[in-house]
Amino acid sequence: MRQSRVIQIMIIAANLVLAAVCLVAYAKEDKVKPEFMFETGDFIYYLESEETDALLQGIMAHDDRDGDITDRIVIEKITENRDSSTVVVYYAVSDSAGNVAKISRVFPAVFQETEHEEAAQAFAVAEMPNVEILENQEVKGDNAKNPGDRTDSEEDGQAEEDEDGEDAGETGEEESEEDPNNGQREEDEAENSGQEEETEDDRQAAADEAEDRRDEAADSEENAREQQTPDTGSAPVLTLKRAEVTIEAGTTPPWTEIIETLRDDKDDYATLYYNLNISRYNRNQQGDYPVTLYTEDSDGNRSGTVTVMVHVKGNGRD
Repeated sequence: MRQSRVIQIMIIAANLVLAAVCLVAYAKEDKVKPEFMFETGDFIYYLESEETDALLQGIMAHDDRDGDITDRIVIEKITENRDSSTVVVYYAVSDSAGNVAKISRVFPAVFQETEHEEAAQAFAVAEMPNVEILENQEVKGDNAKNPGDRTDSEEDGQAEEDEDGEDAGETGEEESEEDPNNGQREEDEAENSGQEEETEDDRQAAADEAEDRRDEAADSEENAREQQTPDTGSAPVLTLKRAEVTIEAGTTPPWTEIIETLRDDKDDYATLYYNLNISRYNRNQQGDYPVTLYTEDSDGNRSGTVTVMVHVKGNGRD
């Protein structure tokens, strides 16, 4: 028993020692990132410059364990901002424990695109020795042409046009002198045009008159048909004494007692009763049935439709 207790105590002590060692090692572990320090300066970044050493001037890095680690600083990337004429330079540095620190710095920048434009202009001047480029990019020289200047071909063309105009004027004068009856011909043409307009108006008036005659004939024909159609008289009249009736299953409602009026200007009661139209319902099955009635006379005139609520009582029969 004592030996087992001693072993347990030793194991516990060993665990405690190991834990203490781990805590000490963890406490001594480097977890602090390096720090950057900047010096003031008037550095200007030029786009065409390939040297980046100047971007590392005035910046230092220090670590709490490794001390001065400025020589480990690297440039990760450079971002241009042409609108504000600046660049953003991103720096990074790491200590011996692998702790990485990053920082960025903004520099004024000069984007030397104007040099390319000047080179292009110089090339253009070299290709055209008699041309000089002005500030507003206009071309001026011996080969340039002013808007008011005319070439020989243009002057020749203008001269030909003037000659053509003179020839046309002379021709017109000759024609007016050779044909003294031009005024008479114009009067004849105007008179003929007026006659053609009058003829067109006459044709249109004749067409309108024919259309009116056709309409009148159609109306007369319609009136004749209406007069020949026989008068079928008015529709029969059907009214009820009551709107509902109760019957036993298997029987028929006493329609003569339910109908109050059944008349026509031509047919008698018997004809109208014979032509009575009653909607279908199950008189052998108990229930309430809305039944509609109407009649027709011998001319086909139909009365108004009336409704009777038929109450069937009893179980009915087969």
